[in-house]
Amino acid sequence: MRAHGWYVAPEVAPLEFTIRQDPEHFRVFEERVQPPAGEGEHLHVHIEKRDLTTPRAVRILCQALGVPVRRAGVSGRKDKRAVTRQWVSIQGGQAEKLQRLHSTHLQVLEWGYDRRKLRRGEHAGNRFALFLHGLDPARRDDLERVLDALQHRGLPNLFGEQRYGASGANARFGRALWLQDAEAALEAYGQTQIPRDRAEPPSWGQWLAGETPAKAPSAWVEEGWPAALAALAKEPWPTAWSGVVQRIPRAERRFAMQAAQSALFDQWLLLRAQADALFGPPLPGDCLGRVGERDQPIASGAEAAFPAGDAPLGPLFGPSMNQSRDRAREWERATLQAADWSEACFQKDAPADPDRPRGSRRPMLVAVEEVAIDWEPGGAWLAFRLPPGAYATTLLMQLRKDFQPPSW
Repeated sequence: MRAHGWYVAPEVAPLEFTIRQDPEHFRVFEERVQPPAGEGEHLHVHIEKRDLTTPRAVRILCQALGVPVRRAGVSGRKDKRAVTRQWVSIQGGQAEKLQRLHSTHLQVLEWGYDRRKLRRGEHAGNRFALFLHGLDPARRDDLERVLDALQHRGLPNLFGEQRYGASGANARFGRALWLQDAEAALEAYGQTQIPRDRAEPPSWGQWLAGETPAKAPSAWVEEGWPAALAALAKEPWPTAWSGVVQRIPRAERRFAMQAAQSALFDQWLLLRAQADALFGPPLPGDCLGRVGERDQPIASGAEAAFPAGDAPLGPLFGPSMNQSRDRAREWERATLQAADWSEACFQKDAPADPDRPRGSRRPMLVAVEEVAIDWEPGGAWLAFRLPPGAYATTLLMQLRKDFQPPSW
């Protein structure tokens, strides 16, 4: 599938630069909708973390407070190799215990109490400041042309390979789970567990063909494979492959199913781009929502145009997703056909699965705001603001023109 159709300024040659030479060169600051109410059972803590994933930061914070991780909430995950600021809510957390926190990678900036737990996507947006290392000052005009186009036309709201993996393994694992193909799920799961110093996944084929199940994972772990594989061989041995799949941690299964949704969304968006249906008026039957906002009432029509008013919302396929109509519906079916995917697994009457995401819709385009460029020796600082759910790496793809479409 050609990817160049989604670039906002295709006439500009790719810009060459690198990022994340240092965590300080990738900064993300989360914006709250409103400050903590001042009372309630949820302690809201504003943290700054360096070179740390959000889940790991939450675990460190909960450990210091003596509260189970399941009582914590965040509005979104932030990059690991970066300096990021975000809010974490901890039900039952006591502010006086924050003094127990001792970490060189995590610090508390402020705190307050609130009556509600933080949930995904509830923040106002994110501010980014990225250093583009090695960017040639002679390309100043080209950089400004792309950024101007993004501000006027909007940013195509791709997830990108950071969501479904460079090789697409996470998406393939999730696809197999959606289709309830246990053997394919195990094959793909092996791909997701490849250590960095290994080029090939475990030999699932031999194991599936009848080798003693308990031996293969043990050998893989001894050879340096992640311990997650060993859990698949615990006794008693399941009587069906679906039982083996259920031993994969639930969080990993759900993440993979969401990764498959993300890859399908990207495939849908690229199909729209190739048909010149990305920056113009919505198609007949499109689901529409307010640009830069989420979970808004959805209408169906073709009168509005981006960025004035409403914009099309693309599919995150699932049983609760609002259905499009007419021509827009045809594009969504074409997306599933291109991925060799049955629409039946997304129907409301599909077999029940507690891990199955419900489905929703995502803006096709998002606004890029408050753009600023500051040139320094060795490169340039680029600052901008994006709404919840949009990725800075997607904007960088517009500059480098290096997006790789999802593969199944």
